[in-house]
Amino acid sequence: MRDLAPDLPSSTADVIANSGAIGGVDYSLSYAPRLLLWQNGTRTNLPLIYVPGEGRVAHLVGVSDAGDVVAWLGSDRYRSAVWHDGVPHELGTLAGPSTEVMAMNPHGAMVGSSMTGEFKGDEIRHAFLWNNGTMRDLGLLGDYFCDGPTPLRSCGHSRATAINVNGEVLGASSTTAGYEEHIVVWRDDQIRDLGIGQPVGLNAAGDVVGNVGPSAAIWRGGNGTPEFIGSLGGDSTVAVALSNAGTIAGSSFTAAHVEHAFVWNSDGIILDLGVGPNSAARGSRAIAINARGDILGYSYVEPPCIVFGRPCAAGSMTTRALLWRRK
Repeated sequence: MRDLAPDLPSSTADVIANSGAIGGVDYSLSYAPRLLLWQNGTRTNLPLIYVPGEGRVAHLVGVSDAGDVVAWLGSDRYRSAVWHDGVPHELGTLAGPSTEVMAMNPHGAMVGSSMTGEFKGDEIRHAFLWNNGTMRDLGLLGDYFCDGPTPLRSCGHSRATAINVNGEVLGASSTTAGYEEHIVVWRDDQIRDLGIGQPVGLNAAGDVVGNVGPSAAIWRGGNGTPEFIGSLGGDSTVAVALSNAGTIAGSSFTAAHVEHAFVWNSDGIILDLGVGPNSAARGSRAIAINARGDILGYSYVEPPCIVFGRPCAAGSMTTRALLWRRK
């Protein structure tokens, strides 16, 4: 383990490219965090774009092999940009002052959501695809009217969360029935409805993973009927990551209602990863999986944090980092 910023009192490394380029944030000044890039043994401070009336919250999304950094900034209204050779280039917006980029593929195409309107102080956003300097509205499954006085106002919304190497896009959209979101895939200029749920991952083969109620499911090829991946004996399973090989990582409760990290392979087998070597650990969670199938996660001592029936962020829990290497 190596300290990447021994001279800074507070910093994080958030994203890493296959080339080893790393993006992070310097939190030395809480009111003005700075974006950082580590590349070829050198650390560079990246200039921030200014968001009028907003605190300078910085969220890293990705870094390319060449060292291009993608991030959004702001705490209420968001502005998104890609830093090329250390210079920020804003992605622009669809129709309003706020754009939140969420993912980038190896070809530099980016997706996220951008404001198209506002109703009673709430942003109305549509999913977008940004490619070669142009932002395109990906549209909706269905529109509906806002709950309010005339004149009637469209409140249909969508968001894009992932894009694969082939340009297929994963996200969520409202329907004509109202606010409840469906998992969707945009492919070949068409939007495909995969049903109610929350999107999690999209791989190069077009497989989609999402969370549907207390369960997790995979749509092989992004089509057809979802295949539910089961549980470790309890009543809740949450997927968090999908590899290009079709392997899923997540956490599931056992019959004794203890949360364990798991890995699920494309043969339909779910493997309990346990809670690691810490004898005091009361549970574990997976957070990421790589192309080889190694899984990153953590164990915790305190009872799990649950929001709306699902595990929330580690927060102030006492945790131990864990790496499960594929045999």
